[in-house]
Amino acid sequence: IRLHGGAAMWRRASGTAGAYAGRMSVPVELSSLYQRIDELGPVAYLVTVAGSSLPHVVSVRVRPEDGGLVTGAGRRTLENVAAHPAVSLLWAAPPGSGYALIVDGTAELRAPGEADEDGQLTLLVTPTAAVLHRTPAGDPPSPSCVKVLEVVTGVGAKPAS
Repeated sequence: IRLHGGAAMWRRASGTAGAYAGRMSVPVELSSLYQRIDELGPVAYLVTVAGSSLPHVVSVRVRPEDGGLVTGAGRRTLENVAAHPAVSLLWAAPPGSGYALIVDGTAELRAPGEADEDGQLTLLVTPTAAVLHRTPAGDPPSPSCVKVLEVVTGVGAKPAS
């Protein structure tokens, strides 16, 4: 996606995986990001940063909702997001795949009434960028990094649902 003046404008990349050859990035719709997440499963690693600039990494369950990604959050994660709302989510490459998915975004605490099924408070992560990052198991001639979501400031339209 590309963000224009606070509203997102979605652009679909043409072609198939073979079209990535020689390209470092291909912007796609948010729904395509959701499809990638569906393929990789709901479990990811959430990376936040503490006030001391130390990273904090936890395993979380993620679900697409409200135009973003919703995940549970414990005490330390909530403290970190309050101080530094920029976060990253990482889905490890599944066996036989050479790419992991990394999603950068901005997190915000959802209302206490929107806790998950275990009563844990939740965050809404609004994606700002996402890449498929080649792992050491990936094919060396393949691109090392393929953008699947990009947000750029400017002027534009609202996303299609």
